[in-house]
Amino acid sequence: MILDNFLDRTAELQRLTSALTREERQFLVIYGRRRIGKSTLIKEVLRQQEQAVYFLADRTNEVNQRRLFSTVASNVIPDFDKASYGDWESLLRALSRQADKRLTVCLDEFPYLVKSCPSLPSIIQKLLNERTLSFDLIICGSSQQLMQGYVLDKKEPLYGLANEIMRIHPIPARYVSQALKCDAKEAVTEYAVWGWCASLLGIAQQLSHAYGCYCCTDARQKWLPLWKNHKDCCVMICATAYRRKQFFLS
Repeated sequence: MILDNFLDRTAELQRLTSALTREERQFLVIYGRRRIGKSTLIKEVLRQQEQAVYFLADRTNEVNQRRLFSTVASNVIPDFDKASYGDWESLLRALSRQADKRLTVCLDEFPYLVKSCPSLPSIIQKLLNERTLSFDLIICGSSQQLMQGYVLDKKEPLYGLANEIMRIHPIPARYVSQALKCDAKEAVTEYAVWGWCASLLGIAQQLSHAYGCYCCTDARQKWLPLWKNHKDCCVMICATAYRRKQFFLS
């Protein structure tokens, strides 16, 4: 569930935007635990760029990942998906050649790409060392251990190559009142229920918009009457929140 409005992240947004205005092409690394708004932050940054390719990786095989990436890239570079790319190196080199304007590329869920193609970090290392890439590259991932290993482990190919390494932290409690449009006292209660997770705050926002109440603050006044008319929906929303909370706490 996505929040309606872009909350907090002012410092992170400014830092990333500033990096992408530098004359030299940038290699940026973003990581942090799941569901705290990394992808939303990146999309907000990319929205401000002249040209951008955002690719969300999955767990399918390497060939399919390249095919999916070339399809996404064709939205910016016409007919980029018409060619066949035998490996990531040839694909990234072709992208560098064909980009006619400054381009920013994001590989989200980067660990999935590495799992399907273990040589990808070394390929990126070679292209960065050769200064071959004509575009800015952002890699992002939720596996903190893996992402830290890729760029902070001296034994790894990408060690020492990133221009910026940014760990995204949970949304501070003070922004809950802005998200849910409640006062400070109510925000403390809501934060106790929904916590730091941006996706859970999105669920809370959905409740607020749909039923005009919050999960706990207005329960006695508004929640029980709504339960009678919207029982199925209420159960679905709260069960989703409960399962996610269990996942994050486990």
